[in-house]
Amino acid sequence: MVSIVPFERTQANEYIDSKVSQEQRTKPFYECRDLIFANLAFSVANSGHSSAANEFLHYPPVLDVITTLLKDEPNLQQLKNILGNFEPVNPENSIELLQRIIDRILDREQGKVLPAIRSVLSEQAATLNWSDWGELYSKDEQCKRLLGRVFSHHIAATPTALPLPMQQNYEDCEAIAAALPEHPFLQGVDQFANRVFESYLHARALLDELGSGAKEAVTRSLLDQGDLPSRLLAAFYLSGGRDGGERVIAPEHLGLIYDSLASDDSNQSLVRLSVDGSDPTSVAGAESQDAEAEFEFIAFDDEGTVVTPLLDPVSFVLPLSNDTTLCFPNQLRDAVITAPCRVELGTSGKDFPIGPDVHIHAQVLAIAADSIVVKSRTKRLVGEATNEVVMEAEQYESEGSFTKTPMTYEGSSLTVTWPGAEQYPWTKFAEPPAVAEVEDEDDLADVYRRFKRIVTTFKSNGRGSLARTRLKIEHHRVLQGSMGQELLEQLLEDEILTLRQNRYFWNAGQADELLGVSWQDLRKGKVPALLAEYLRGFVRERPELFKA
Repeated sequence: MVSIVPFERTQANEYIDSKVSQEQRTKPFYECRDLIFANLAFSVANSGHSSAANEFLHYPPVLDVITTLLKDEPNLQQLKNILGNFEPVNPENSIELLQRIIDRILDREQGKVLPAIRSVLSEQAATLNWSDWGELYSKDEQCKRLLGRVFSHHIAATPTALPLPMQQNYEDCEAIAAALPEHPFLQGVDQFANRVFESYLHARALLDELGSGAKEAVTRSLLDQGDLPSRLLAAFYLSGGRDGGERVIAPEHLGLIYDSLASDDSNQSLVRLSVDGSDPTSVAGAESQDAEAEFEFIAFDDEGTVVTPLLDPVSFVLPLSNDTTLCFPNQLRDAVITAPCRVELGTSGKDFPIGPDVHIHAQVLAIAADSIVVKSRTKRLVGEATNEVVMEAEQYESEGSFTKTPMTYEGSSLTVTWPGAEQYPWTKFAEPPAVAEVEDEDDLADVYRRFKRIVTTFKSNGRGSLARTRLKIEHHRVLQGSMGQELLEQLLEDEILTLRQNRYFWNAGQADELLGVSWQDLRKGKVPALLAEYLRGFVRERPELFKA
């Protein structure tokens, strides 16, 4: 894999200056260049001072975008005024100014091409009493045409505001045919000039801002490619995706955005994923069950100490239904997924690396890869994180090519639980469902499921404790009604859980004494006798909760 190393500020200045002629390097040029860096630095500083965020400032493809803006800018004084008045809508989002720069480049391209288009179509437009020239060769239209060119795929781009009699004449305009190959987003005939422009276009397509044709073409391309997408794809995607104030992530894009974020993992940073959906065992027949997807970013100093502020993860609504598939095409690690739908791992013809520290509980687990490779931790250890991979499902599917016994790295472990898991190639990793140990007592089995869901919702905060916000623990997806609520209150009364500053904490010592179980044991589905008796006591004391 090729790594692009960020420059220091002085080098970044020299990089930009070297791509601009001496005549263009006027005082307004330098002032605009410095204002861009100042505004980017402001945004990055408000993102938490992470090394990854600061590297974004001087990442060569980002510098190329700045260069593209400056070297062809016809009115540097006007640009300087715009930059001087820049006020980020969200100062924690270092991608916002970059988006504005890209938008200005697109607006500039429209301004170059539009006069030639008008000279060809003005007579016909006058006849039809049409004058909405600003609708032609717009930002959206340029993006669609660029994607169609790169993918050699027809993507409808003709403006719908254009009268039907004008549309073919518009498509035949020499001005468009001549301008598109010279577009600053392109290099050569059909390649993107750099990863920033590529990621911007891909994200806009995935967010369905450019129509279904662009969305389908980009989704297919990203799923088929062998390399992980750039971290910038996730940055652009996650800066959008709002619906009525809530961030929404499409299920078919979850694996792609995860890959984009994970592509930047290092010994000083990692991303953790959680999908918090309804229990697969309790949603039979439900048509839709919105889940919550969270991306959590962990940063370390040189000594391996977690330096990330104690903040909640970035959360998104994940719309799910019975026929939803969550596809992870390339990898999965540091992830907890509870999903009442189908989860698919890998793609045909490839190995699928999974782990460390993965727990999946799905309605259907599908293996599309040729083989599974269970990896152990080579990066920093975060609190209670483990080298374990646990996969549970109500149903299992595999492609015909999946016949190899999973390979496990030294120090890693794999546990699988689903009907038929004892068969080859999973035989040595199969465990019966934990609830089988208590299934002869229906009420006890129900309480165990609820207890396990509450406890496994906790996550390490990287500082030696397991915690979760009150909102997450008390959510209906976790408690599932009055029985779960009363169980939570009992756990608080017995100090197995504590509530401080709007967060629940798991008390490992008290859990060991009263339940004989650890958080890690629960994730693996163990039901020690002490835990079973504790839960039986809960059932006996609350018979009204378990009436038929």
